[in-house]
Amino acid sequence: MPQPMANSRRERHSARLARVFDRQAPAYARRRRQTEAGHGREVSWRRRLLEAHGAVLEVAVGAGANFAFYPADAVVTAADVSPTMLAAAKPAAERAHIAPTFIRGDIAPLAFPAGQFDAVVITLGLCSYGDPLRALQQMRTWLKPGGTLLALEHLPP
Repeated sequence: MPQPMANSRRERHSARLARVFDRQAPAYARRRRQTEAGHGREVSWRRRLLEAHGAVLEVAVGAGANFAFYPADAVVTAADVSPTMLAAAKPAAERAHIAPTFIRGDIAPLAFPAGQFDAVVITLGLCSYGDPLRALQQMRTWLKPGGTLLALEHLPP
């Protein structure tokens, strides 16, 4: 079983990821606007996936491409390692009429109590984790009994 990264190594990795995603934030925001306008194949995928009710944690929220698809009763906590991505997500939340709690951070040091969320969502973000299985296991601990992990991911060709 893989060992967790040491704190300093994890922090360096998180800082590097933040820099990468900070640079990519404008492209993610453009893609999100296309999705909001109903363009692209991801629209139907997101619409079918995001039946997330109650307390929802969205990990690797990016520019907020999912916000337009959440049901009205979703209370969203949105986490991302990149402050620029979080800034890009805020206008998307306003347009979707949701008021998420935004948290800047990598998944490893996030300290939510076990069983806090009805659903945990990650879309197209597992590839950014060095150990995706460990990330999924962490997400599972934050789910209430009977909670749902909703993931939309891509696979290498």
